[in-house]
Amino acid sequence: MRSPCCLLALLSACGGGSSSDDPPLPDEVAGRIEIIEYDGLDLGFVTAQFTDAQLRPEVARDGTCRVYQQPCLGQVGACEAPEGFSAGTLDISGLWRDLSLEPGWNNLYIADGVPRDVFAADAVVTASAAGDQLDAFTLSAGGVEPIQSELAGADLPPLGDGPATFSWTAGDGGGDARVRLEINAADVCHAGAHWLVLECDAEDTGSLVVSSEVLAAIPSGYSGCGAALSRYKSDLIEGDGLEIELVVASADWFNLLQVR
Repeated sequence: MRSPCCLLALLSACGGGSSSDDPPLPDEVAGRIEIIEYDGLDLGFVTAQFTDAQLRPEVARDGTCRVYQQPCLGQVGACEAPEGFSAGTLDISGLWRDLSLEPGWNNLYIADGVPRDVFAADAVVTASAAGDQLDAFTLSAGGVEPIQSELAGADLPPLGDGPATFSWTAGDGGGDARVRLEINAADVCHAGAHWLVLECDAEDTGSLVVSSEVLAAIPSGYSGCGAALSRYKSDLIEGDGLEIELVVASADWFNLLQVR
């Protein structure tokens, strides 16, 4: 999932990436519709964007975690955001209120006035795109119970060379929720820097381990530029050059003084 710092930096620091003429679709399009409640930031986010899947090349992967390059603020540069593609009007139900979002700058979808409590734990969230450059689609995912950890609002010391363990209170096992860790890292936490994202995905058992091999893909001295541990449910469209995920998540937002 994208973090608030990367999203806000993309909005404020990246120019270009849009024109009056629709760009051709690449061979592979990837996107996420994210509905996230953040403890530690005390706010909610509803966003969506669809871009070229090849702009996020992986540099490391194991069975739980991966590290990939972050576009726009990474290899694309501070003044040339990755091209976004329109899916037409995006209607989302099952939240604190129904939303109807239109693609904005660079075909980024973002809701205004999102409260801290975005959805109920027993909600059914449905996102339906009317279609434009991308064909129409519908995705649905359930709400989740808030994640409980000691990470919300924390500033953590460097992870070092690892392995590094992250813990939370496990779910009751009665649902299909999973837990995702995302750590943003850069040589400088600013536009134009080289950015990497560490992302881990695990069952909701109460802990996950980031291996030394994955951590080694992040250069020593890279700063922590915002991180989140999230309990989430999702729905996915995959195939024919398209991968679009709906994510409904409760997240604890934290920061690392340095990754390693």
